[in-house]
Amino acid sequence: KFTSGHNSNVDYIADTETAGGNTVTLVMATPLGFISGEALIQATEAVTQDKTTLELGLENAHELDFLDLSSELVYTIPTSKGLVLDLKAGLGMKHLISIGNNLTRLEINDNRFFSNQTMVTENQQTINHSLSYLTTGLELRVPISGMRYIGLTYDFMSGLESIHRQADLSTSISSHTMGIRLRF
Repeated sequence: KFTSGHNSNVDYIADTETAGGNTVTLVMATPLGFISGEALIQATEAVTQDKTTLELGLENAHELDFLDLSSELVYTIPTSKGLVLDLKAGLGMKHLISIGNNLTRLEINDNRFFSNQTMVTENQQTINHSLSYLTTGLELRVPISGMRYIGLTYDFMSGLESIHRQADLSTSISSHTMGIRLRF
């Protein structure tokens, strides 16, 4: 999950009011490409100007679900103090199975206007659905007894290609994961 935001200018046209306001089309930039949306903008009082330019502050929440297949090689180094150090390297493939976008915030720079009705109408169209990646990591373990241990772990994953590329804009995926592992 992650969020993105930007500003957008729209014109509120008094002559085209329907349902108490103007439905405006929004084109919103995200790190994964453009999405489209709509917002019903309403006036708190009668608008006397034919056209009012409004600046909208937009924030979107994005959720990606992947199917992930990977393999990893582990090289174990015993230390003199009873600790065990594992060095890890691997590769994998992620396949995007679903994407969700939600327009979570719309702020208008003019307090005579508001919006309580927004929706995303089209998701990103230029996403690379299959991504290969490399992983590296290490784990420092303290044996407890038998196969049981407690360990500190660190993993780094880096995509080998961009998840999104359009003109001079591209987005790559990488992650750092740290944790404590307890094996019983």
